[in-house]
Amino acid sequence: MKKLIAMFVGLLVLNSCTDDAPSDPIIPEEPEAVLPAVTTQNPFIGNGIVKLNGIVVSEGDEGYYERGFAWSLNTNPTVENAYVSTDGSGTGPYFQDMLLGFTFDLNTTYNIRAYVKTYNAGTIYGNNITFTTPNVYSVSTYPVLNIYSRSATLYGNISASDFSDTDVAYKGFCVSTSATPTITNSTIIAGNQNLGNFTAEVTDLNINTNYYVRSFGYDQTSNVIYGEIIAFKTTGFIGASGGYVFFDKGEISNGWRYLEAAPNDLVYNGSNLIKWGCIGTSILQTSKDVGTGLENTNRIITACNASNCAARICSDYSVNGLSDWFLPSQDEMGIMSFSLNGIVDLGTYTDQVHWTSSQYDAATAWIYNTYLGFGPGFGVSKNNQNLVRAVRRF
Repeated sequence: MKKLIAMFVGLLVLNSCTDDAPSDPIIPEEPEAVLPAVTTQNPFIGNGIVKLNGIVVSEGDEGYYERGFAWSLNTNPTVENAYVSTDGSGTGPYFQDMLLGFTFDLNTTYNIRAYVKTYNAGTIYGNNITFTTPNVYSVSTYPVLNIYSRSATLYGNISASDFSDTDVAYKGFCVSTSATPTITNSTIIAGNQNLGNFTAEVTDLNINTNYYVRSFGYDQTSNVIYGEIIAFKTTGFIGASGGYVFFDKGEISNGWRYLEAAPNDLVYNGSNLIKWGCIGTSILQTSKDVGTGLENTNRIITACNASNCAARICSDYSVNGLSDWFLPSQDEMGIMSFSLNGIVDLGTYTDQVHWTSSQYDAATAWIYNTYLGFGPGFGVSKNNQNLVRAVRRF
């Protein structure tokens, strides 16, 4: 019996020795603090200002107490280089205006980074952005307008990139048949030294010729700054009808850009001398302006039933499959005479007057003397017989 008790006690002791001892509790590690995040955006440059542009993406766990921008000529600038702090807090975009020519030099490449300052993690920077400031002047060349066979009107603009420059030494246009005109080609000095829009008329051009123009400006140290190169072509070339294109607006507006003259004066019943027609009938709202000849013609043939009136003969005209002709207005006739002078014989000493679609009053209409190159300041009887040259626009 004693042996059994001793064996039982031994087994208890053995069991107690083989059980695992209890382990210490596991304490989780604290997560790392989330830091603020900031992004640098491309700055906006114009009107003498560099507008710095950043975004606070996140304030992180501890937030920040200052935000701003650091810049340098070298990559990855820090606040030890140069910086500016900005107002505001929280997340979202923020900006700072800086003067060109003062804080930032002109025509210089900079690196910039947005930043935020924290109490515990120091200064945190965004990505590096590289940008280049403009020249002292910005020069633009605008489309060439009112193009004739030997002349055209040029348009440009010059503006200062900072607030310290209020005028230029010289400004103007370079015009050449070369695709890269410079001041060593034909140069036109335009007006005064003021900034802003400027214009000039170029004359003595060759007919039916491709030209190139660009505006320019001298700064006060005689550095030349050029605008874009614009191409244009003088008129005086043959159109689809076999007649001459005599005017180019330079752009499409109201559905058309060019004016083309018919190959010859029109003929009715074997004669090129034709009445305006409908004497005593007032045609309301005819105009002398460029771009109104078609509307004038339509008003005339609506109010005047005569088959032999000049406007109807133009409207009924067709050549080379083209039937969109009309009697030109007073100013359109003047442009034709001016632009085609020396290219087309539009009149003789005997027959030198063309009708226009511009009415003077119920009994008279405007004419244009294409031989002498001007129109009188009065209307002539609608029963007079004069030359008629149809035009079309496209």
